[in-house]
Amino acid sequence: MKEVAIVGVGVHPWGKFPGKTFPDLAQVAIRKALEDAGLRWTDIQLIAGGEAPYVGTTGMQAGSTISERMGFHGIPVVNIWNACATGGFTLATARAFIASGYCDIALCVGSFIAPGGFFGAQ
Repeated sequence: MKEVAIVGVGVHPWGKFPGKTFPDLAQVAIRKALEDAGLRWTDIQLIAGGEAPYVGTTGMQAGSTISERMGFHGIPVVNIWNACATGGFTLATARAFIASGYCDIALCVGSFIAPGGFFGAQ
């Protein structure tokens, strides 16, 4: 099996940013990760995007929404929603695509803006 490594990371500062959308937050993190890895946006061959269902349809297609914001360049996107395990599953999904030989460079991205107030009981 092919070896897989994380070559760059980026994060938007933590906090409340009422004037920003989840793609705004993701874009900051992606640019930092690309810079850290010494890559360009067009080097990315697959996006594994963690979904944010609380912001509507665009959140349920978080990877696609973020890809559009960064500038489409014809690569596949996997949108992942796995509750509290979304981040880990997003990373595992990208790793599986790379290890299988499907691509060499994948971007894992998650961005989330929680709704105001308490989460409802389930």
